[in-house]
Amino acid sequence: MARRMGLVAEANFEALAANPYPGRGIVMGLGKTGANALQVYWVMGRDDDSRNCLLTRRDAVVRTAAFDESKVDPMQRNSPFYNAMDSFGNTHVVTSGEQTVAIMHGLREKNRSFADTVVNYHPEEDKPHYTPRISGALYIGSRLQFEYSIIKRGESDKQVERPFYTGDLSTYGEDGLGVCAHTYKGDGDPLPSFDQEPYLVPLGEDMQDTARLFWDALNPADRVGIAVKQFNLQSHEVDFHIINALEAA
Repeated sequence: MARRMGLVAEANFEALAANPYPGRGIVMGLGKTGANALQVYWVMGRDDDSRNCLLTRRDAVVRTAAFDESKVDPMQRNSPFYNAMDSFGNTHVVTSGEQTVAIMHGLREKNRSFADTVVNYHPEEDKPHYTPRISGALYIGSRLQFEYSIIKRGESDKQVERPFYTGDLSTYGEDGLGVCAHTYKGDGDPLPSFDQEPYLVPLGEDMQDTARLFWDALNPADRVGIAVKQFNLQSHEVDFHIINALEAA
């Protein structure tokens, strides 16, 4: 069974690499050696605002920021910048937008669960795409459990679908596997929303290996940045590795 899971993950990864525009993406899983739990977030973009973007870290928070501040429109209604990764205790949250702050406030101040907080959100208001909001939580304890929320447009502009997924990484039977979700299933106008369950993908041995694996799989024309958060399950050390297209240029 474990070998079959690995083959499924490899096939899924090939499909991801063939996707010209998966948008923003989240992966959560275990590195190949079994020593590290890993959380991945990547950003892609096609307009000037999206491409004028970096992933940055301050302490335990990874957020998006402007590469060139002079290009940021101060009158822009919705800020393109947001916290993407944060944590509270053994709960590690990663999302595609502004919902990160609300989730963390719920966990820290309101004694609310990840699911209770994120369910109140709607897809982004970027007509005609209505980009889905994807959010994930990884729980580091005696077992490695994860939750995914995908909030997306239904069949009409007024309908919202909020599928929720939970799982246990130990059930996959082997290390080096993660669970992936992203905002778009491909290219188009409007961009077609991701419409499947989070799926298995392979991971590298550590954060650098994993960052390079997914960075190389993303379309070079549109990739913006990728961050990998690593939790050493023995030492409980947390570390980060970030690649930004503008800094690499």
